[in-house]
Amino acid sequence: MFVLFGCLASGLASGERANPPGQVGSVSYTSGEVLIRSPHEGFAQRVVRNWPVTSGDEILTEGEARAEMRLGLATARLDRDAAVTLLELDRARVSLFLSAGTANLRVSELRAREAVDIKVRRWTVRLTSGDYRIDLHEGGGMTLHVRDGEARIETGTSSVQQFAGEMAKVAADATVSIQRSAPTDAFERWTQARQRENSGQLGRPHVARGLVAYEDLEAHGDWHWEEAYGMVWSPRHVPRGWTPYRFGRWILKAPWGWTWVDESSWGFAPFHYGRWVRLREKWHWLPGPRKIPPVYAPALVRWLEDPKQRDAVGWSPLGPYVPFKPYYPASEMHARALNLFARPLSNPSSTDAGADDPDAITWMARSALVEQSADFTNALARARVR
Repeated sequence: MFVLFGCLASGLASGERANPPGQVGSVSYTSGEVLIRSPHEGFAQRVVRNWPVTSGDEILTEGEARAEMRLGLATARLDRDAAVTLLELDRARVSLFLSAGTANLRVSELRAREAVDIKVRRWTVRLTSGDYRIDLHEGGGMTLHVRDGEARIETGTSSVQQFAGEMAKVAADATVSIQRSAPTDAFERWTQARQRENSGQLGRPHVARGLVAYEDLEAHGDWHWEEAYGMVWSPRHVPRGWTPYRFGRWILKAPWGWTWVDESSWGFAPFHYGRWVRLREKWHWLPGPRKIPPVYAPALVRWLEDPKQRDAVGWSPLGPYVPFKPYYPASEMHARALNLFARPLSNPSSTDAGADDPDAITWMARSALVEQSADFTNALARARVR
């Protein structure tokens, strides 16, 4: 079933050239009522899997809900009635603020000048590579479990180093006591199960460092070598008639504007990085160069108009040779970085590319889009590939 929403909008004035963030996070799991509050929108809305998150966003789990976010340098998992704000999110730094509930942070191997920290009340917890649990208490204190790695708690009056297997209790008056870590509970068993199921070990050698949510590909598809393109990934089980950017929906996400949210459990990385190509009647994802930092795009598609259908607009996935033209304000440098996709090792026939096939195009009524964006016609003219 097609879920066809709007396609283009600009979140900034047309004269501005402030680049949007090149790094984002992804909501990779939700159960129950999970909300996002963005400073750009000013209201809370329900989020689903594959929703992008960026600096300033607050994620809340209501009631018995749980959530997981892929953040590049770390994975954050929230238990029920938790609230966390992304203070800073880029390639070299992840900084969070936990204002309620319980969170688990799994930090990947950090390099020089990379940092992950979480702020709780007026304190800062600095983390190394490892596995951590933070509980915020109603009485004004917190508890930090270090399952793996090391942490340093900075209270403003003292700095306390904590090692694997230890639990730190920080009272409301900022006094710190260190004990042996307590046994796990249902939340930690869930975080450990999620980590085992989505470790990303198979995909890690084939993607650039910092490419968000590649871990979710492992359980749902296969990596293999294609002579013309190198290592590619293909989904294992998709419905009949499946085409990239067809099963999902468009949302407005500042500062990019219209952004694709795919409905597949693995549907973040392949729709915001790299390119798609169809070979032997099957779609394959090209992750892009492994040695170049990846840059996030809201949707790597080309927009089309059909002169025979005045009320129709369509889109199709970009192939390896087709450049992406940002339809939001961005510099030429940003546009070039978006187009450093994997170049094929040879020139396959155009029929192999797939994106030009009529079956690869998803169409919708223009009138549905005009109702949401009065500037749709101008935006489409800027974005479409002629």
